[in-house]
Amino acid sequence: MHTLHRKSLDLNLLVLFHAVFVERSVTGAAQRLGMSQSALSHGLARLRKAFRDELFVRSGLSITPTLRAQELFDPVRAVLDKIHADVLPSVGFDPTRSAREFRIGASDAGEVIVLPALMRKLADLASGCSVKAVRLADVETAAALEEGVIELAVGSLPQPPQHLYEQLLYHHDYTVIGWRKHPRLRKELSPEAYLAEGHIVVSSGTDRHLASTGLAPQGLKRRVIATVGGFLGLPWLLEGSQWIATVPSHIGRAFVQRFPLKCVGLPIQVPPYPITSHWHPRSQHDPGHRWMRQIVLDLMRRYPDLP
Repeated sequence: MHTLHRKSLDLNLLVLFHAVFVERSVTGAAQRLGMSQSALSHGLARLRKAFRDELFVRSGLSITPTLRAQELFDPVRAVLDKIHADVLPSVGFDPTRSAREFRIGASDAGEVIVLPALMRKLADLASGCSVKAVRLADVETAAALEEGVIELAVGSLPQPPQHLYEQLLYHHDYTVIGWRKHPRLRKELSPEAYLAEGHIVVSSGTDRHLASTGLAPQGLKRRVIATVGGFLGLPWLLEGSQWIATVPSHIGRAFVQRFPLKCVGLPIQVPPYPITSHWHPRSQHDPGHRWMRQIVLDLMRRYPDLP
């Protein structure tokens, strides 16, 4: 059992711990908190004494939290969040008067499902605000949040850093799409017929989930004829062909409404795929950011019946 010298610990040390954990740098944490490096180092020494653990060790040009620090992070963050939410006064955000630009990261599939509904909502509630959409692959998202390139990410992060905030938006399932005149898509496909078709695969977290949780556990393998980097080129690749693609259902529905394509059910069981939003701790208590997070959450909870 870990012991703690409670008399040597105060709230400011929890703030300091949080900053060092997030920044992975004494210099960065000191700049974040507006204090000298020597003062921060002194506070870090008090933390180490209080928790009887090194907490952070040097790793190249940065510092790495110990296992004890990783155990402490979520409880410390919960305490600080509670204080910010319930104790400290916050400056309000008035969407009707704001001219803020919100920087949102998403894949091309995320843009299809999120941005149209979000832009309509902003036109109604915050006509002076704008959105800068940054198209990102899942593996690029964490770095973009760390560097401030984006302030909110919508999609799915593989193994996100512990200090990033995460909120589940919805789960999607899958559908198979192909040319409307595809001779073998006139009825539901059997698993054998599905695997025998020529597949166009979109390199994405969505397809990795399909392969790792649906195909691989059953020892199944598709006949892949092409791998592409995004979803939006699929209609042109599929039209006039006898190829198929397996995509999130909302993408399939959007394509079928606008292109000469059709959907059939995926004949293989695949667990639903989680779509989440992520943001950096620097944005957690920003009133405008909280407002935008809630707008995105409300819209996604209405999926698939978005306006």
